[in-house]
This record gives sequence, structure tokens and C-alpha cells, in this order.
Amino acid sequence: AKEVVAEQKSILVKTELLVKTYRQDESDFTSFAREFQKDIHKLPRLSQKLNTLITILSKRGHVSLVVLTSFMLMITIFVIYILLIYIRKSIGRFNEAIHDINRGEGDLTIELPTDSADTFGTLSETFNLFVKKIRELVEELKDGINHVEESGEGIFRFTESGSKDIEDIMKKVHEININADAQKTNVLKTIEMIHEVFDLMKKVADDIEKETVAITSTSYTMKYMVRRFKLIAENSSKVDESARELLDVAKSGGVTVKETLESIREIQEDSAKIEDIVLVISSIAEQTNLLAMNAAIEAAHAGEYGKGFAVVADEVRKLAENSSEASKEIITLIKRTVGKIKVSADLSNHSSEALQTILDDTELTVNFVKEVTTGMDELIDDANDILESIDELNEITLRVKESAEQSREKGETVLEAVHEVKTYAVNITESLQEQVKHSESIAGNVQSLSDFTHLNKKFVEYLKSLSERFKTQMDTKGLENVEKM
Repeated sequence: AKEVVAEQKSILVKTELLVKTYRQDESDFTSFAREFQKDIHKLPRLSQKLNTLITILSKRGHVSLVVLTSFMLMITIFVIYILLIYIRKSIGRFNEAIHDINRGEGDLTIELPTDSADTFGTLSETFNLFVKKIRELVEELKDGINHVEESGEGIFRFTESGSKDIEDIMKKVHEININADAQKTNVLKTIEMIHEVFDLMKKVADDIEKETVAITSTSYTMKYMVRRFKLIAENSSKVDESARELLDVAKSGGVTVKETLESIREIQEDSAKIEDIVLVISSIAEQTNLLAMNAAIEAAHAGEYGKGFAVVADEVRKLAENSSEASKEIITLIKRTVGKIKVSADLSNHSSEALQTILDDTELTVNFVKEVTTGMDELIDDANDILESIDELNEITLRVKESAEQSREKGETVLEAVHEVKTYAVNITESLQEQVKHSESIAGNVQSLSDFTHLNKKFVEYLKSLSERFKTQMDTKGLENVEKM
């Protein structure tokens, strides 16, 4: 009897522990409930023991005590049995609800009835509040996952668009880098060309300096030649005066016919030579005139910076020397002619016809000398024009020299500016290269962000699939399950 009572007390203690365990830990409650079911299965065996005990007591004559004890035991067993059935039913509902949550889609809409005012009613209400909080938490989790999914989609679209924009930017940056390199190369080539132009300007300035010296020397030469032409003109004037004096002497004197004829014959020969010389002088004058014109043309065009003018000046100088020699020879011949004319005048005072012829020839000679003098005057005028042209050319050359100096100074300024442009081009190229590196780094970061977005999208899909396994909206089927419980 003591053994039976002890086992009954043990079952009651386990019942209380079962309720406390459920309130504290659900996992321990499930395992403890299984052990409690095993203890319930011991009740038939306890009944058998009571029957055996009653039989033994009845044989010993303690009938009234046995009946009373048996009755009390039966009542106790009945109460315990009813209690166990109620507990088992409540525990079964708890187990079924927990299994419904654990298996399948995780139905969080299940609610236990709370119509009883006992411990199990309180436990059901607590369980319902617990499931409600879990349901609200899962709903908030679903909303959060949806927001995260929407944000992830936006970030994904942004990263996709950003990746394309970064690719376009990278292409543009590479194109700009290529153009900057080409521009840098062009700047370097331009600097080389400017250096060449600057060196050429220096050479031109040096050539202009030399040309200025040459033109100045030519001017002095032409002035000297003009003075020589004037001297020749003066000599020609003297020849003209001598011829006129010869004419006067021829008119005042007379010689015999024979001596006059002989003298006239010699005079004719000398006159022929004079004529040839005069022709030479005339030819020289014409050539000098042509050369002077050519020199003026050369000076006007300033071809090869007036180098050809030196050749013309040299030819003019030679012609001037020839004219001088011819003039000297004319003077010599004229002196001889004058002497012979004097002899002829002394010998042929009575040769009027011969004298008249001599007079005519003398007048012709005077005319020739006059023409020579006139030609020399014209040549002097042309030489003066050449001098004026040379002076103008000298002034132009000086202005060109000043312009060349200014151009060289400006060229130096441009060269300094171009060197600054070169420095800027190099700095721009280096900056663009740094920009390319930064752009590549940004592209790498955007790619990493895109990869992270893909990974986040997969994780959100996984969380969404997990959250979808929990049912948070109550439907007709859920209500029927609650009514059944």
C-alpha cells in the first residue's frame, strides 16, 4: 500500500512539474511529457496491485477497513485518472499545435481555446500570446524582407546602370587619355618646329645684318661712281670747249692746200678713231644705262636680299673704267689733232675749202662730244636714282631688321609660352592617367558593389523563402482547426 501511495504521489509531483516545465521551457516540456505518459501507463499495474492488496486484507478479516481503503483508493484513482485524461488531452493539444507550427508551412495562425479558468487555460492564453508575438514578428520580418528586396532591386538597377555608366566613363576617359597623349605629341612637335622657326629667324636676322652692310657698301660704291661720272662729264665739257676753241682757231688760220690736205688726211684718220672711240663711249653709256636699269630693278625686287646688285655694281664699275680710258684716249687724240690742225693752219692758210671741211668735221666732233656729255648727264641722273633706290632699300632693310629683332623677341616670348603649354600638357596627361587609375578603382568598387548586390539578392530570396514557410494570415481552414481543438 505504501508503494502504491508513493507512486501516486510521484505522478502528482510530475504533473505539477509538467505544468511548470511548460511555462519555463517548451523543449523540456515535450520530453518530460513523454516520460509522464509512461507513468500514466503504470496506472493499470497499480490497480492490479490494489486488487491484490484488497484480496490479502480480506483474507485476514479486515473487511471494513479494506472496503473503506479500497473505496478511497478507487476514488483517488478515479480522480487521478480523470485528471490524467484532462492533462493528457491538454498536453495533446499543445503537442498538436507545436507540431503544426514545426511541420509544413509553419502555421502561426493556430490558437488554443482559453475557455477554462485553470492552469491550462492560463497556459493556453500564454501560448496564444507567444504565438501572436511570433506571428507579428514574422509579419514584420516579411515586411522588412519585402522592403529589403525592393531596396535591393533598386540598388541592383542602380549598380547595373552605374556599371554601364562607369564603362562609358572609362571609355571616354581612355579616349581623352589617348587624345591627351596625341595632343602632348603635337605640342612637342610644335615646340620643335617653333625652335626651328626661331633658329631660322636668327639666321634671317644675321642675313639681314649682312645685307645691310652690303647695301651700305654698295651705296658708297655708287656714290663714288657718280663722282667719277661727274668727273667724266666735266672732262667732256672741257673737250667740248677745246673743240670749240679748235673751231675758232680753224676759222682764224689758213694753210696751203697740200699741207692742209695732208693734215686733213691725218685729221680724218684721227677723226675716224675718235668716232670709233666715241661709239665705244656711246655703247658703254648705253650698256651702263641698261645695267643701271637692271640694278634698279634688282634693287626694287630685292631678290636674294640684293645679292645680284653687287654684280651689277661691278659691271658698272668696269664700264666706268672703260669710259675713263676712252676719255683719256679721246683727250690724247684731240691734242694730237689740235697740234696737227695748228700745223695745217700754218701750212694751208689759203685752203678755204679744206678749212671749211675741217670746220664741218670739227662741228660734228663738237656735236658728238655734246651728245657724250648729255649721255653722261643722263647716266648721272640714273645713278642718282639708283642711289635714291639704294637709300630706300637701306631704309627698308633697316625696318626689316627692326621687325626681325621684334619677331625674334616675340618668338622668345612665344617659345616661353609654348614651354609653359608643354608643362601644362604634361601635367594634364599625368592628371588624366591618375583619373584613369581612380576610374578603374571606382569601376572595381562598383563591380564589387554589384557582386555584393547579387549576393544580397540571393540572401533576401532565401530569407523570403524561409519567411513564406510561416503562415501568418488566418483562413477558414485555420478556424476549423481551432474549433476542432
